Amino acid sequence: ILTASNDAKARVWNIDDGCEVAHRADLQHTDEVQCVAVSLHGTQFATGSDDRSTKLWDAGDFSLQHTLDCAGRVFTVAYSRDGKTLIAAGGEMSLQYWNPATGELLHKERKAHTNYIKTISFNRDGTQFASGADDAVIKIWDFASRTLLNTLTGHTSYVKAVVFSPIDMHTLVSVGKDKTVKMWNTERGHVVHNLTQHTEYVRACAFSPDGTTFATGGKDGCLKLWSTERGELICSLDKAHSSSVYSLTFAHGGKT
Repeated sequence: ILTASNDAKARVWNIDDGCEVAHRADLQHTDEVQCVAVSLHGTQFATGSDDRSTKLWDAGDFSLQHTLDCAGRVFTVAYSRDGKTLIAAGGEMSLQYWNPATGELLHKERKAHTNYIKTISFNRDGTQFASGADDAVIKIWDFASRTLLNTLTGHTSYVKAVVFSPIDMHTLVSVGKDKTVKMWNTERGHVVHNLTQHTEYVRACAFSPDGTTFATGGKDGCLKLWSTERGELICSLDKAHSSSVYSLTFAHGGKT
């Protein structure tokens, strides 16, 4: 398991014994590490930091391969489906396309948003991706042409997380500081479900592997499970945590 923290480090853990892989290299930044991502084939991973850099690491021996100068705090990184491009974004409000094999900057989409970009998600086949930002806007981009396809407005405050459905090319869930969970049809640009059962800032969302359900969590410490088709609350684990939920995911089988 790969984790990131305010202690300026990424850490690797052995899931069998729950211990840190202590004999590996120190995955060090000079400021808080905000995000991590693993390449498609698991051969490389990326860490983004408040030190304005993204670092690319070998997943075998944990050696540093490249340090990318991102010119601003990095809040989100995402590999393309083919693993040949890494997108980094954050405080500079641009989308930066990097070659993870060489560390070369391929393209920079300047002024992609008008405030910090906090989240990126690719759709099922990798032809499109979504970016969400503190400007309360979600943008849908064509990956190959790097052009804007749609702008989704409806949140009234920071967008903290977006995630595409694993089975439907145009279904996206977003969550934000306005305490809402929204499901979108990204092709038509409209809200399919607007869910308001959280009582505080919502920070995290994830689809089950089969796409039939999705989960959300946030500052209220609750975890909620929703029906994708109906937009109905299936169950709520109230006060599952005593503080904010920042991240969540499903196991591959979808039952956990």
